[in-house]
Formats: sequence, structure tokens, C-alpha cells
Amino acid sequence: MRLSDREKLYFIEEMNQLLADPELLRIRCRAVNWVDDRLEQNLLDRLKKQGEITDESWNLFLQGDETVFFDVQKRLFGAYHFSRDEKRELSVLSENYKAAAAERMRTYLLKKERTAFQKQAGISAMSWSRFLKVSAYTSDRVTEQIADRLGLSDEERTELRNLVFRDTFPVSEEFKEHVRDLIKENHTSIYEFLMDAGLSENAWEPFRTNPKQLPTSQGTLLKLIIGLHMDRMGGEKLLHRVNSDFVMRRDLAALICLNNRIFEPDVCFYILELFAGGVTEERYYRNLYTDPVLK
Repeated sequence: MRLSDREKLYFIEEMNQLLADPELLRIRCRAVNWVDDRLEQNLLDRLKKQGEITDESWNLFLQGDETVFFDVQKRLFGAYHFSRDEKRELSVLSENYKAAAAERMRTYLLKKERTAFQKQAGISAMSWSRFLKVSAYTSDRVTEQIADRLGLSDEERTELRNLVFRDTFPVSEEFKEHVRDLIKENHTSIYEFLMDAGLSENAWEPFRTNPKQLPTSQGTLLKLIIGLHMDRMGGEKLLHRVNSDFVMRRDLAALICLNNRIFEPDVCFYILELFAGGVTEERYYRNLYTDPVLK
């Protein structure tokens, strides 16, 4: 029942591939990229106002154009603090790879901008780190702190909220019926499905035909997806109905189960457990399933 060392290595390699997958990375970082675009624009506006650069010189700088490169670099060194190691690295790159040096300098500037923004917005370092790394769901409070500091309009605030991933969702009548129809296609009863999928009565409560209007969670949706033996595309379609996706580490561990057609809760437990532990005693997430040893 437990994973062999060979299986562990295989699944770890698959997790690394998922974390580096360009399409998944674009989806996972959609809110971060949206905020970064505005932080970079604020940075450029400030530099233009101070007379350090123009739009034209900045674009040419990023291209590594020799006519402006060293002048812009010198102005940026004067406007921002760079460590000795950063300056040394940029100097070496600038000799032969000016465009790469410009991009690296841009990365350093954005990092400094991010740190300053976090402090000015009053966001804790841990919450900000989790937002940037997409390692945990962003609370409504942090989302509002970001919006307030950026000075967003009502329309922009709505746009940001729609980009931030959540772990609880309202259950519309349409979504409820859709899930029930999916279950009826391959199971003789809802009760049989709940037993096979390892779903509790409480987790199923939002999908009952009653007026309580209880929300559901990402964890419940992942167990539904695994219990329905979906593939990646089917899982994505279901999650998209609530503006979610395979985003957090637990989601990707569940995706590994789907990709390998592993749907038995006891086996899924060990795959999810493989990726739940952090470098310290802190866990990334709570396992969706009960340890088979404790049953």
C-alpha cells in the first residue's frame, strides 16, 4: 500500500514538471503577474518623473541597445541601492550579454519594489511570501490591502478579486445539478459514490437538494474529481465552473493521481502525503484522505 522508493522518485519528478509547466505557471501566477505589472509601471512612472529614464530609453535598455545601456544602468545604480554582489553580477553580464543584464536588473528592481510595497501596504512578510509563491490561498484582507495600496478603482478591484484563487465557493443550483448528474452517470446511488470517494456527509451537504446554500471547498472538489475518475481536462472543466484550477501544491498532488489513473483513496493518501511535508515541521496542507493505518 505504501509507496516504494522508486514510485516516490517518479512522483517527485512529475511534481517538479508540473511546477515548471508554463501553462500551469501562467494560471497559478495570474494574480501575482497582474500585481507585478502595476508595480513595474509605478516604478517606471517614478523614474520618468525623476528624469532618470524615458519610455524609449527603457525599452532600448531592455533590448541591450549600446547607445543607451550604460547610461540607463548608471542612472538606475544611482537611484536604487544594489549590493556589491548584485553589482558584480550585473557588471559581468553587461560585458557580453547586455539584454540579459538588463532583464536581471529589471528583476532586482521589481524585487525591491515588491518589498517596499509589502511594507507600505501593511501586509505581513509571511502573507506576502505566500501570495508571491502561490503557496497558500490569499485572504480577502490581504487582497484588500493590495487593492488599497495600489489605489485601484472598483472595476480594478473586481478584476483582482477574480484573479485571486480561493478555497471556498458558493454552490449554485446549476453547479449542484451538474455534479449530481456526473455521479448518476456511473454510480447506482449517491451513497455508493460517497463511500467510494471517501467523502463525508458534511462535505456532501452543500450538494443536497435543500435550501441551506452552504459553500463547498477546493478539497471537496478535488475528492469529487478523483472519485469521478476524471482526467486532467475533466478536472479542469469542473474547477473552472467556480473560477478555480489546479493551483496549490495539494491540487498538483491530486493532479498526479489523475495523470496516473490512481483513484483509490488509500493510495491517493500516500501520494498526497508525499508532498504535504515542508522543510520544517510545518505542513503545506492537510491530507484529503484518512491514513489507511488509522481506519
